Amino acid sequence: MNKLSIVLIVIVIILGIALVGGLIYYNGQIENYKSQISEQKNRLENMGNQMLEQEAQIKTLSDSNSSSTEEINMLNEKIEGLEKDIAELEEKLRVAEEANE
Repeated sequence: MNKLSIVLIVIVIILGIALVGGLIYYNGQIENYKSQISEQKNRLENMGNQMLEQEAQIKTLSDSNSSSTEEINMLNEKIEGLEKDIAELEEKLRVAEEANE
């Protein structure tokens, strides 16, 4: 073999090693990106679950608030009815006291 052949073989071997090294590095980067994407996906899923839980809590509070409002309205109506009854009883009592005089 002459010097040119040896130099070409060495160059081919160096290029082959560089190619293999590049492929190994590229594969490592791909795995790193896959890992980052998987972590971000998990974070997003957790955030989605937290949002669903918060929406459920908000709905529960809203339902509770609506129920409380209805109860307050019913109590106000009963109070108004009792106030009318009291006014009627006071009127009857006044009339009875006037009749006794």
